[in-house]
Amino acid sequence: MNRCVIIAGGEINDYGKLKQVISPDDYVICADSGLVHADNMGIQPDLIIGDFDSYKGDISSIEKIVLPEKKDDTDTHYAAKYAADMGFWNVLLCGVWGSRPDHSLAAVCTLKFLCDKNIKAQILADKFSMWMVNRSFEIAKQEGRYISILAYGGDALGVTLEGFEYPLSDAVVSCVHPIGISNRIISNVAKISVRQGCLLVISVDDRL
Repeated sequence: MNRCVIIAGGEINDYGKLKQVISPDDYVICADSGLVHADNMGIQPDLIIGDFDSYKGDISSIEKIVLPEKKDDTDTHYAAKYAADMGFWNVLLCGVWGSRPDHSLAAVCTLKFLCDKNIKAQILADKFSMWMVNRSFEIAKQEGRYISILAYGGDALGVTLEGFEYPLSDAVVSCVHPIGISNRIISNVAKISVRQGCLLVISVDDRL
């Protein structure tokens, strides 16, 4: 199946950058007020999901799943579960980071949820990207970017980093000792692998 793009209602300041990333072939889900971002980009979503407590526009002509206001899942997580149930193997999460740290960290949990289902998933923000890795992952060289690698949900065992300024070989990355901050890619393509556990991989603008 094509990629699923989930647009949530967090911060998106660079609409031009995001529009370049979203393809006409993508299946776009707006999580509640993510529809505001879609409106601002001139994107017609395929589906909107939420309790619509934070969007006041007209949604009568759009396919929708209306959720109760009181529920266990965030709108974004429900959208991710829907994407997984629909069989998407590639999910892009946008607008999931912002001034609410609880919602931002919940988005990382959603990233882990997708990773556990062997779905390729990415959080894309204005100045950084995140991936969750539980086996192997390749990333192209990115000028002006730091690559930071953190153990998530416990220690990560058998971690190997190839093509980095600071490589590792079959190492243990502790979840309480963040040794993987501010690395750089020095080859055209770098490889990250982990034998057991999960790694949160963050690509961030080095001007921050």
